[in-house]
Amino acid sequence: MRRFLTTLTIAFICGILAIPTIEAQNRRGGRNGNTTEQTQRSNRNSANRNERKQSSQSKHNNNRVDNKKKADAQRPDNKSKISHGQRPGNKTNTPHNINHGNRHNHKPQPPHNHRHYGDNHHRPAHVAPPVRPHRPKAHVYHRPAPPRTIVYHSRCPVITTILGINLGTAFNVSINYLHNNGYIIDGYGNDMIYLRNAPQLSLIWPDAILHYGRNGLIGSEFSYSTSHYDLSRYNQVYSTFVTQYGSPISYNSSGGNITATWWGREGYVQLQFRHDYSHNGQLRYYTTLSFGL
Repeated sequence: MRRFLTTLTIAFICGILAIPTIEAQNRRGGRNGNTTEQTQRSNRNSANRNERKQSSQSKHNNNRVDNKKKADAQRPDNKSKISHGQRPGNKTNTPHNINHGNRHNHKPQPPHNHRHYGDNHHRPAHVAPPVRPHRPKAHVYHRPAPPRTIVYHSRCPVITTILGINLGTAFNVSINYLHNNGYIIDGYGNDMIYLRNAPQLSLIWPDAILHYGRNGLIGSEFSYSTSHYDLSRYNQVYSTFVTQYGSPISYNSSGGNITATWWGREGYVQLQFRHDYSHNGQLRYYTTLSFGL
């Protein structure tokens, strides 16, 4: 009996001693399980964050590509290009130049601001010139009367063309020629064609008029004006004509007005300096070159 009690007591003590070890093992096992679970949860959260980050970056990159495509499509460089100073269909844009040649052969370059009077069957019969304050007053053309006795010589002027247009050329034909050769046509009507900045004798004349009759072109007037008494243009042209034709056949000076005329077997040349009122009523001093049949 005593041996039985002794054995039972030893077993009880051994059981008491084994309980802390089991609890410690359970606690260690619990901690390890929680750590593993936390690690797995952290890995899942990190994977989710990486996935969202990659998705956000992908959307951002797609938006940048789309915006770049839109910007490229709207950029002016990608549109049809027209170089400065050129028009579609033209290789170059000819600058505005006026050649100063002799009075028989002028072919200036077309200006940019002249009216369009090209070959057109629907051209109006009359186009009034624009108001320009210094233009001389319009008047009826009269051929100057030659003196009763004239002694012609080899240096007398022979007039056959005006600005490259043959005397006797029809009105409509003249307009087409002037337009196609780049002259500035200000207007026309009543047997007159008004020109602006017409070249003659290597000079530019602000106002010019071509006169027509039943047989076509018969005469012309080229005018230059100043606000004061100035003979410089007159003296320059007079010197040129004296060199070419000699002294004028007729000459008149009165009241500050001067008229010199050279006559030929075909046509005349006349140079005037006079004071007169302009189109808008201002007093101007005009140097006028006229020649024709």
